[in-house]
Parts: sequence; C-alpha cells; structure tokens
Amino acid sequence: MKEIFKIIAITLILVGCSNDGNNDPNQMSNPIITSLSKDSGRIGDFIRINGENFDLVEKYVVRFNGVEGTITERKSTFLEVQIPERATSGEVTLSYGDKNQVIGSIEIISENQLVYAIKSNFVSATETTKFVSIDPTNGEKQNLLDLQTTDNFESTSINKSTNQIFFVTSLGDGNTDTEIYTIDVSANKYSMANLNEDPEIDYQLLSSSTGTLFAIKHSYVSDVITSKLVSINATNGEETLVLDLKTTDNFNSLVYSSQANKIYAVTNIGDGNLDCEIYSIDLKDNSYSSSFL
Repeated sequence: MKEIFKIIAITLILVGCSNDGNNDPNQMSNPIITSLSKDSGRIGDFIRINGENFDLVEKYVVRFNGVEGTITERKSTFLEVQIPERATSGEVTLSYGDKNQVIGSIEIISENQLVYAIKSNFVSATETTKFVSIDPTNGEKQNLLDLQTTDNFESTSINKSTNQIFFVTSLGDGNTDTEIYTIDVSANKYSMANLNEDPEIDYQLLSSSTGTLFAIKHSYVSDVITSKLVSINATNGEETLVLDLKTTDNFNSLVYSSQANKIYAVTNIGDGNLDCEIYSIDLKDNSYSSSFL
C-alpha cells in the first residue's frame, strides 16, 4: 500500500482548567508588574514575576497560555511560579478576584517534539484520510482522527497560539471541491469549510503571529487570472482580498516575519514560470515588491 505522509512537528497542547479567585475585589491589592525573569523555559522551570504591591494573602492565579502554574513563593515584590505540565508557548496571565491581565509571553522549550501527519492512500478510492501521531523514535503510528474523506491534502499551516493545524484539500487528485480543514489538536476534533467551488484554484496557506490565516491563491490552468493574497476565515471559508500580486506565477515557500510584519514568497519553478522571483509583501500598507533570484 502506498501512503503519503505530510509531516508536521509541533508540541502537543492539552488545555487545563482552573478556578478563578473569588475574593472581594474591594479588599484586593493592585500589583504593578515590571518584568518577567525569563521569556522562555521548560516544563518544571521557575519563573519570577517582578513588580510591587503583591498581597501576601491574596489568591493569585498565573496561567501559561491557559494552563495554571503553581505559585511556589511570594513577596511584596515578586511571585515565583513553576511552569506546569501541558504549558505551551503563548501569553502569561495574572488573575485575582474578577481581574485578569496579560503580563507577558513565554516560549516553552519542548524536550521532545511530537510528530503529526496526514495519512492518505493515493491508490484507494475507499480508504479515508487519517490524522495520526508518529513516535519519531520507532515510527509507530496512532490514529487520532478519521477525516472522513478520501481527498488528499496539501498546503499546511500551524497556529501555535491556538494549537490548530490548517490543511487544504489537494487539487488534481479527483477532488471535486477545494476545502479547508481545521484540526484542533488540544480537543482532538476537526471542522471543514468549502473554500472555492472552482477545483482549478490552488492555495498556499500561512498563519501570521496575530492569528490571521493568509493564502496566496492561484489558478493553475489560466494564463489570465492573477495570483492574489487573501485572508481566510477557516470557520466558514470566507475570503477577503488583501492584494493582487499582478502575476500569473504560482508561489511556494511562504514565510511570515513577525518583526517586519511581512510575508516572503518565492515563485514556483516548473509551472511555466519564466523566472524565479522572491516577493516581499508588506502587511502594514498592503504593498509588495519583487526581485529576481
């Protein structure tokens, strides 16, 4: 049996829940946060929240991207918190009473990455595509989700802040529709929405650091329709035009720079493109420039 695996390596996120404090807000102190002792760490590491006016008896709750940490020490000028199991990269929040504030962000360094794949059989018309996890040490696979389709998938993007993976059904494999699948790794569930009824449209996906899902949309059979940058609502498949790139070339190798707020994309060789070019798309003013490679 021939199988295709599109590999994604991300850290598994399991969302934890905890109870908010229920103290009388009129009796609360209002701490002033000045800094976090570190902006990256591993599970079990300790992080110090520096500031002033911490109450020594107040019930504070510190969460790492939604997962509650353990406060191990407190003084009027700091809280020391242990990074909990299941914590993932994202916002660090401080809650007390009815107050909740973002006090910084942290990157969780994973000791062992989990590997995921979309597993499809490209010679079978009946075997459905699966979302699986793979143990990279021995190659063992575990089926996590049956996607209930025989379509093949391409163009992957990951939103690390929400722990979602986005896939578009692959064109040219007998697919009758172009669809976008959203896999929620934390909840182990998926949803699907139609993108475009024209099966001759190709999408290259990219997620920004703000959570916006972008795609460069290309018609691979037309020498008239130009490629366009669009944003996509993965819940309902609605598209919003961001920029007409004024070329019929196809693109690959999309990269987002959070520092510059730009998307960099390279025209794909082998689709009739005469030259290899790199496009720099500035999302601040929706402009672009290109240069030959």
